[in-house]
Amino acid sequence: MLPPGAPPRRGLSLFAIATTLLLAPTLCAQLAVTQITTSNTNQSNQTVNGDTFNRLTTAITEFKDAAGNIYDANTVASNAYIRRNTTAGNASNSSVWYDQGTSTDFEAPYATSYGSLLLGNNILRGSDNTFANGTGVSEGDIERLDFLFSATGITTTIATAFAVFDRGLANQHDNVKIAVITGWDSVNQVPTAYGGVLVGLTSSDYGTSNVASDFTYSLFRYSNGNNLGSPYWDDNSETGTQGLGGATISMSDLGITAGTTIYGYSLMAGDVTNGGSMSNLVDWTDATYYSTSTSGATGTGGIDLSAVNGVLYNKRVPEPSTYGAIFVGLSAAYFGWRRHRRNLSAPEA
Repeated sequence: MLPPGAPPRRGLSLFAIATTLLLAPTLCAQLAVTQITTSNTNQSNQTVNGDTFNRLTTAITEFKDAAGNIYDANTVASNAYIRRNTTAGNASNSSVWYDQGTSTDFEAPYATSYGSLLLGNNILRGSDNTFANGTGVSEGDIERLDFLFSATGITTTIATAFAVFDRGLANQHDNVKIAVITGWDSVNQVPTAYGGVLVGLTSSDYGTSNVASDFTYSLFRYSNGNNLGSPYWDDNSETGTQGLGGATISMSDLGITAGTTIYGYSLMAGDVTNGGSMSNLVDWTDATYYSTSTSGATGTGGIDLSAVNGVLYNKRVPEPSTYGAIFVGLSAAYFGWRRHRRNLSAPEA
């Protein structure tokens, strides 16, 4: 205890300094993904409509963001729901892409439904022009994608985060918006409430370089809604060469506090608005908030999602040995500072 009238001590406690340093990365949100770690699962080849699919799954197991935080893949969504506006244009169209590898074969397993395509945790396939409205072959009038983790809900922590991965050229990734589902109707399989805030990602959020280098992809077009199993497609209708960019979104960025019960999250076009209330996002057919003229060419609806969706990530905390090293280092610095202060205040001989 300080004697009466004594000035307060100017040094910060070691605990306060350590806490500040350790929690600082937590405050960083909506950062570019700078590095990914993947694992491969390879099954026997399959032939569909004369095309060979090598059935390789390259899943993201962890990633690092621009602040150096490391995130581990944790919970995976149980379901993906594709919400289309059937009055907007041609809501029966679907466009997907597959990594073509180094030959005419396609690397990933063939997906027979839009939902299974998006949930594969596989960087080798995905959706194309996902939220574009119109009547063209690349426009399916999808207004929202809902990813459900659990119908009974899960509890968030300060380390909980989501990530979005988009196929595209570096510095040219498309806009998308994301909202957290905080209410769920298990009978009708639809969200009943959204919490926090509506967050938008733009090209700058993906950083200046891609986390996966350029690869050759081929587009497949369908006119059977979410059914991708029909033998009647327009395959190889377009090919290109692009890589993958990624961005991470924390719970604090989404306005969600630790301990909140959530059911999943939704992705939607970059031009979606909530009119000042998250409740306005519930009805995806309300053109006041979900535009029916979203363009796939301007970046607002053209996002080409890699099939790494519905994955909940947890930010890795330092190992106990790291805490010990930080404490030892801070202790040495603190006592060195105290010794320096005493030497300055000591009377000359």
